[in-house]
Amino acid sequence: MQPCSRPAQIVHHFINVSHLRQIIDNTILSTNVDFLIIKDVSSSRFVEIESSRRLFGKIRFRRFDKEREILFITIPTGPHEVLHRSLWREFSNEMYALNLTRHWQELGSMTLRSGTPPGGSSGEGDSSGGPKPQRLNGWPTLIVEAGYSQTMNKLHNDMRCWFSASNHDVKIILLVKMYLPTKEIHIERWQEVIRQPQGPITRSRSALLAQTVPQLVPALQQRIIIRRNDGPPVTYSVLSGALVLDYQLLFLRLPVPPQKNIIISLQSLRDFADDVWAALLFPIGS
Repeated sequence: MQPCSRPAQIVHHFINVSHLRQIIDNTILSTNVDFLIIKDVSSSRFVEIESSRRLFGKIRFRRFDKEREILFITIPTGPHEVLHRSLWREFSNEMYALNLTRHWQELGSMTLRSGTPPGGSSGEGDSSGGPKPQRLNGWPTLIVEAGYSQTMNKLHNDMRCWFSASNHDVKIILLVKMYLPTKEIHIERWQEVIRQPQGPITRSRSALLAQTVPQLVPALQQRIIIRRNDGPPVTYSVLSGALVLDYQLLFLRLPVPPQKNIIISLQSLRDFADDVWAALLFPIGS
């Protein structure tokens, strides 16, 4: 059995709530698209959409860009959900093995806002979490975003917005993207680093830089590729090693032994990929 091919992504323009509901219903019924772009959504229109949310079923408002008047919607298809949930499960397993779960709060896809509601820019990650009690009512330190029909470039835009909107309270973002033609799953780990000055550092420039507030910019820390080999038997090749998540960034404190970085091993990554492909090849209800 072959998984469904990835359909083209379609951009829509907002007319009214009823029309938006029709777009979402048609997408769920007739395609495998997990991501919609809705343009012409002003702040007042977004308030209207949010107040009618119960009409749209189990969708997520991935991101509302107030300045550009664009609403990005996640359609939680089977492939999309298994991408982020299976990776989060492997993360949770490692947290449990290190006896860290009582210090950690899973926040799921809660709505996070950068401005004062209603009508301000906001977003909902696929999976997220942060340390207790510091982040129970604040921004998560870890966000996972998945893409099935959504391109990696769009995921990169989401990543930059999360860092910026949270005022750098989000510390680690994992992007998970399925590439069906090459039978690969890509995982990218992004963190922010201090922007390094370009060009020669003169004495006068050095003095100026010393008075300047350091600027944080997103930086790719790790890219892992998991490739399916059909065999028989079916195997998974993991390129670039285990996935490493920094304890201090997750928990906002230094680890005290035996506390240490969270490492999702090569075998755990293979198990994750096997779960994803099982959901693609043998979807529920097929």
